[in-house]
Amino acid sequence: KTFFVAPSRLCDRSVLNHCQLELKALDRDTTKLEKVATPFPRISYDDAIEFLKKEGFDDIEWGEDFGAPHETAIANHYDLPVFITNYPTKIKPFYMQPNPDNEDTVLCADLIAPEGYGEI
Repeated sequence: KTFFVAPSRLCDRSVLNHCQLELKALDRDTTKLEKVATPFPRISYDDAIEFLKKEGFDDIEWGEDFGAPHETAIANHYDLPVFITNYPTKIKPFYMQPNPDNEDTVLCADLIAPEGYGEI
């Protein structure tokens, strides 16, 4: 499971350790980068839909892809990058591996970044 997260963590640390001048020139607050730790949270598509419904998003149903407001709400809840796994088959490309535990979903993971960046 750490396959997905190790490169991201290395990148964060590398930027913090070697790019202070660039971050300062960008007037970038580094406190958020400093608190990023792996492994990143993981939630299933089903759990993401349930979370969004509880947050008042009535414009999304199971089987629909997330829009920017949905991704932003999920990422802001965790305030970290978060993996969303096991999307419905019908909204992912044909080459995605079917989920052997649920034929309606595929084995995949989208990484959603905080601060409104969405899928990265």
